Amino acid sequence: MAGWRVDMLRLLRLVQVAYTSLISHKLRSLLSILGIVCGVMAVMVMISTGEGAKQKVMSTLAGLGLSNIYIHQAKQPDDQATVLSGNQVYGLTWNDIQRLEKQPFIAGVAGMKEISQAPFGMNKDITAKVVYVSSSYLEITGRILSKGRFLLPEDSYQNNLVCVLGVTISRQLGAAGRLGEYVRLGDQLYKIVGILEDTKRVDTEVEEIARENVDEMVFLSFPFSAMHRDDPLKSSLSADLNQIVVKVTGDTDVIVASEVIDRLLYLSHHEVHDYSMVVPRQLLNQSMKTQAVFNLFLAVTGGISLFVGGVGIMNIMLANVSERKREIGIRRAVGATKWDIVLQFLTESVLLTITGGLLGMVLGGAAVILIEQIAGWPVSVTLLSIALPFVLAVFAGIFFGIYPAVQAAHLEPIQALKSL
Repeated sequence: MAGWRVDMLRLLRLVQVAYTSLISHKLRSLLSILGIVCGVMAVMVMISTGEGAKQKVMSTLAGLGLSNIYIHQAKQPDDQATVLSGNQVYGLTWNDIQRLEKQPFIAGVAGMKEISQAPFGMNKDITAKVVYVSSSYLEITGRILSKGRFLLPEDSYQNNLVCVLGVTISRQLGAAGRLGEYVRLGDQLYKIVGILEDTKRVDTEVEEIARENVDEMVFLSFPFSAMHRDDPLKSSLSADLNQIVVKVTGDTDVIVASEVIDRLLYLSHHEVHDYSMVVPRQLLNQSMKTQAVFNLFLAVTGGISLFVGGVGIMNIMLANVSERKREIGIRRAVGATKWDIVLQFLTESVLLTITGGLLGMVLGGAAVILIEQIAGWPVSVTLLSIALPFVLAVFAGIFFGIYPAVQAAHLEPIQALKSL
C-alpha cells in the first residue's frame, strides 16, 4: 500500500513538473499541439459522418425489407412488335404471381396495380395515387397500421368496397378521412377500414427504390375477376400488375433467390426483360463494400493527420531538450537517473497530446453539430468516434516523445553543464 502511494506521488510530481515546464512556454506549447488538435478533430468528424451515412443507408434499406425482392414492370418500348410475338404480353401478370407462389423458398408474394391518378374524396377532390394491392402486401412489406385493419382476402372474393388510406391522404380529407367514413372514387363510395402509420421519412430513398410513397396512397382490394384465379389463360394474357413484392423464407439467401426468380421470369416471359428487380440486401452489401473503402480512406487520412501532429510534437520536444541542457545536467548531477529524465520528457509529450486530444474532441463535436445542422448530412457520434482519435493522439505522444526523451537521457552531466 505504501509503495502504491509512493508511485502515485511520483507520478503527480512528474505531471506537475511537466505542466510547469510547458506553461512557461505557452505559445510554443499551443503551436505544438495544433497538429494533434486538427488530427483528432478530423478523425472524429470523418468517423461520425461515415457512421452516419452507414446508418442512414442501413435504415433506408431495412425499411424496404432485407428479405424482400421488388419486381417492377419495365417501360414498354415504342416498337412493341420487335419485342413481342404471338400471344405474349409486355409486363407482369397474375400468372407470374401464381408461378412464384409455388416456389419453396418464397414465403409470400404480393401484387400491386396502379390506377391512374384520380380525384378522391367527398366534399373536396384530392388527387391521390390509388392502387389495387394483394391482402398480403402489408405483412410482406412491413408497413404498420395506425388504425383499423388492412385489406382481407374476402374483400376481393366478395368485391367489398373498402379502402385503406395513407396518413397524408387521411389528413388532407380531414374529418372525412376518419375510420368508418365513406369516400368517393369515381362513381363508387368506399368505406375507410384502415389508416397506415406515418412513415416519418424525411428522405426519399425508400420511395425511389420501391417506387411508392405509402403516405400518399389509397389501397383497394383487387376485384376477384381482375386476378383471373379461375382462368390461367387470362392470367397469362393480362399484364395487370405494376409491381410484385416477393418475401423469401428466413433460411434462404436473398441474392441467390433473386437470381433464380430472374431466370424463372426471363424464361416465362419468352426471354424478354420486361421487368426490373431491386434487391435491398444486394444494395446493402454493395453499400457496405463502398463503406469499407471509405473507412480505409478515413483511417489513412486520419493517420496522416496524427502523424503530422506527432512530428510537430517531436520537433518541439527536441527543441526543448536543446534549450534545457542546463536543467538536465543539474538533475543528473544531483542523482537523477536516465530513466527519470526519460519519464520527465515523455510525460511532457503525453501531456501535450492529451491537451491537444481533449481540445480536438471539443472542436470535433462542434464541427459535427455544424455539419448536421447546416449541411444536413447524417452524423452519428459514437464511442468509437470519440475514443479512437483520443487514444491515437496519446499513442502518438508516446511514440513521438520517446526519441526526444532518450536524447535528453543520454546527455552526460558534464557535457550538459558545459553549456552553462
